[in-house]
Parts: sequence; structure tokens; C-alpha cells
Amino acid sequence: MVTKEFAEASAEINEILKYLPKEEVEKIPSKLREFFKEVSSKDYVTNINPNMPLDKQQIKEKTKDIIALIYRNYWCSEEERKELDQKLIENDQKFEEELREKYNPDNIFKNNVTTTKKEESEVKEEKIEQSLVPQETEKWYQRFLDMVKRWFKKK
Repeated sequence: MVTKEFAEASAEINEILKYLPKEEVEKIPSKLREFFKEVSSKDYVTNINPNMPLDKQQIKEKTKDIIALIYRNYWCSEEERKELDQKLIENDQKFEEELREKYNPDNIFKNNVTTTKKEESEVKEEKIEQSLVPQETEKWYQRFLDMVKRWFKKK
């Protein structure tokens, strides 16, 4: 099953391929080009401007990924492919490192333990303070008398 996002990206790919030289388009296997035509969204309107560089266009991330894949597999030389593979590996490593730092289980549990210890100590201190402070409760008749006095003072 093809997602809506992939169908829209396929429509953008088809539009981009229309503006490329025929020699470059023919480097892509015909089965792959037909696949993009079959799965592309028929009602999606693309905003591809042939007079503007591709990196300045507002295209979907999925489209950029597919173009990079096509470029790597069909258009670039062996040397360019090695450089591109190295860049992709470096980007993956950076991304994994960021994820490791962000979601490191050791750090997550350390933060939770310290906050729960702080919360527990605050609750204990509160209970101690409440038990040491004598609480004065006013008798009901005293409150009633005070209310009546305030009432007469207003008049």
C-alpha cells in the first residue's frame, strides 16, 4: 500500500523528470519510472518551477530523499558515490549520537531518581512542619459571635 505522502512525492518526481534532459531520465530504469507514474497522486498539484534551482524549491522531504537515491544509484560516478556514502554515514552517526544523548536511559533514570528524592524530602518536611505547628481551631459559637458583631458594626 502506498501512502499519501509517497504518492505526492512520486508526483513531484514525475514533474521533475519532465524537465531533465532525456539522457539523464533514460539512466533511470523504465520500471522505476513506470512505478512512479502508477503510484503518483493524480489530484496533487506540484509547484515545480523549471527556472529555479531544485534546492530553492519547496518540495517534500520524501521527494528530496528519492532524488538523492536516484542520484546516488543512477547519475553519479563511482567517486561521487563514495563521497556521498561517506556523507550519509557521517550524518547517520551524528543523528544516532544526538538520539543517544537525548534518550540515554541512564540519564533519564538519574533525573527521575533525583526528582523523586527531592519530592519525597519536601513531603516529609511538610508533614513535620504540620505536626509541630499547633493548629488553632475556632469554636463555632465564637465565629458566629464575630459575624454578628461585624454585622452590627456595619449598620
